[in-house]
Amino acid sequence: MAKRGKKTPLRGAKGIRLTKAKSRRLKPLKGVEEYTLLHRDVEPDISDTMVCGIVRHLKRHKWTIRYDEYYYVLSGHLRITVGRKHYDMKKGDAIWLPANTPLIYDPRPRATAVYAVYPIDWRRRAGME
Repeated sequence: MAKRGKKTPLRGAKGIRLTKAKSRRLKPLKGVEEYTLLHRDVEPDISDTMVCGIVRHLKRHKWTIRYDEYYYVLSGHLRITVGRKHYDMKKGDAIWLPANTPLIYDPRPRATAVYAVYPIDWRRRAGME
């Protein structure tokens, strides 16, 4: 048992971070500002492996994900189109998308979701840095 007041490091983590809903501020996502708002709950300062948080889609837009991505819809209706296949999601629905998937995010009319991205260094791996 750890002594009271002594920090015990967690294997594979830099610590525990609690994000309260009232502290979350969705901000425009660079590169798709008019389409997407985002708040990262977990960033590189706390995890060496993944990023996750809340995303709100405002308008339809094309994207190619260069990372594995998980979505869990919190509100609204989100259609993700991959090729000719449509994936319609409402509150409680989830989807796993593998890296290098070209897709279309299509909120109807808006959608908010939890997202998780792996690996954290996808830009470097994709030759974008």
